[in-house]
Amino acid sequence: MLIARDLAPDLIIYNAVVYTLHRELPQCSAVACKDGRIVAIGDDAAVLALAGQATRRMDLNGRAVIPGIHDAHNHMLEMGLKLQRIGLDDCTSIAGMLERVRVAAAVTPPGHYIIGEGWNESLFQEGRLPNRHDLDAATTAHPVLLKRFFNMDVVNSRAPELAGVTARTPDPAGGKIEREADGTPSGILRAAAKELCRRLIPRPTQEA
Repeated sequence: MLIARDLAPDLIIYNAVVYTLHRELPQCSAVACKDGRIVAIGDDAAVLALAGQATRRMDLNGRAVIPGIHDAHNHMLEMGLKLQRIGLDDCTSIAGMLERVRVAAAVTPPGHYIIGEGWNESLFQEGRLPNRHDLDAATTAHPVLLKRFFNMDVVNSRAPELAGVTARTPDPAGGKIEREADGTPSGILRAAAKELCRRLIPRPTQEA
């Protein structure tokens, strides 16, 4: 025989900001779960009315609730920051990458960093690494730092200038500054050398 307690949710989360990803109700304040499944969403009064004597009630005091995120390897803070920067993962040429920098430069105050992430030279039609001269063609009014998908950055001339990196700067332990024939940095910074310019990027805040 089915009795009322068998139908009641095991858990109700309420007084929350719930992002449902449901087209008809994208945001609500309460969610009810039964046997590990969501069985109801809505406002606090409607969902709390479903509670039984054994239902656990969790007041989140306005905190956010999002759907479960499954990722085998995700640096959450870095992923969040990446979404605020120029996405370069799908760039198939240096020229295309520079066009994205130009677009960003047009809406970024002079002197502020322009940062991009995800470029991969193996996808580039030019068949080579980018350099500072490429990035200078997009802007010299901003320091530009574009992160490769792994373990390498390319910067324009303004970024190492601000960081004090010159032809006389030695390679840091565990890193390499790629150089032109006269010793001037080419714009490519490998491994630990990335920090020479990255250390000047403003730290993220709660607001931005």
